[in-house]
Amino acid sequence: MDKEIRKRKFEIKFIIEKEGDLQTAKQQILEELTNKGITEFEVKPLTGRRTDAQNRALHEYFTQLANALNEAGFDIRKTIREGIDIPWTKNSVKEYLWRPVQEAYLKKHSTTELNKTKDIDAVYDIVNRAISERCGVSVPFPSIDELMLT
Repeated sequence: MDKEIRKRKFEIKFIIEKEGDLQTAKQQILEELTNKGITEFEVKPLTGRRTDAQNRALHEYFTQLANALNEAGFDIRKTIREGIDIPWTKNSVKEYLWRPVQEAYLKKHSTTELNKTKDIDAVYDIVNRAISERCGVSVPFPSIDELMLT
């Protein structure tokens, strides 16, 4: 009678920030697993929450949009609320522009709940279009290269 071979499953996560590093990482992991006698494994992209780099990009966008609106003469009162002149800040952009769109469109309160790219892209497109149409101000979403310089 053949011995029953039991397969056990383990989950190991590696976060690879740069797409170009993926092949190198796969090869190193394959060699390490093979050396340990493991012959089957699966690599799949991580989905879900945003990365640290995406979080930095999101907050850099808030800062850049606040600066652009202030430089163009659009304080909070002129853009969305009547009252006293209040300059834009990173936090006011997040709370008065980004979060209301995020909650209405995605039904998610915290930016930590956003999907890595899909959700961030969707909210950015809506906010950017609205501010561009209303104020003539458009700020591109920061790239990874830009974040490396800051």
